[in-house]
Amino acid sequence: MELRFEIKSLRLKETFSIAYGNYNTRESLLIELSHHNCKGYGECVAIDYYKINLTMLVSKLNEIRSGIEARKIEHPKEFYQFLSFSDLHPFLKSALDCAYWDLFGKLENKSFMELNDLSSKKLVDSSITISVGTIGEQIEKIEKSIWNKFKVKCSGLQKDGVTRLLQLDRNIALDSNASFTDDDCLWLQGNSDVQKFTYLEQPRPVGHYQVLEKKCLC
Repeated sequence: MELRFEIKSLRLKETFSIAYGNYNTRESLLIELSHHNCKGYGECVAIDYYKINLTMLVSKLNEIRSGIEARKIEHPKEFYQFLSFSDLHPFLKSALDCAYWDLFGKLENKSFMELNDLSSKKLVDSSITISVGTIGEQIEKIEKSIWNKFKVKCSGLQKDGVTRLLQLDRNIALDSNASFTDDDCLWLQGNSDVQKFTYLEQPRPVGHYQVLEKKCLC
């Protein structure tokens, strides 16, 4: 098995805005595993606010490269066990795991679902993320989309925006990237309609969840 990798700057279709900033490009570490003219691919993206440093991940790949290339083709679960004992960053382990499943499936001429005996009749819908913007812009994107599930990014709490999103009667989650204040959280917890959202993601920074009520209906 052969391992190749490179860092590439990928330009986004449009500016992606979240509470941490605005992004027009993403640095991505692309990973390729190959064997007998078949190639499998995985990737992980540099995320500054999660301290995902691709240069450090490349250094780690160079450390374990010989070990990966020396392995015989095995079931992906066994390859994952090898990765689990290699002291890898979770994002890098995921990228290698994806690349290996892709390679293994091509070698076996089977899809991931066939390899895992999964039914195509019970596929779970994914969601699309709507970046920070005016509530009008966000609603317009939702209404024009063919997707059924949405995660709406917000920078701080706009109460009017929350109200308008709830009026859409759509499958929506809110992700504030830790930009809600304690007062914002108290307002959300006191608003019974908020439970109509699928979930509220990362309302406060890690270690600052004391204001949240574990058994709150919302």
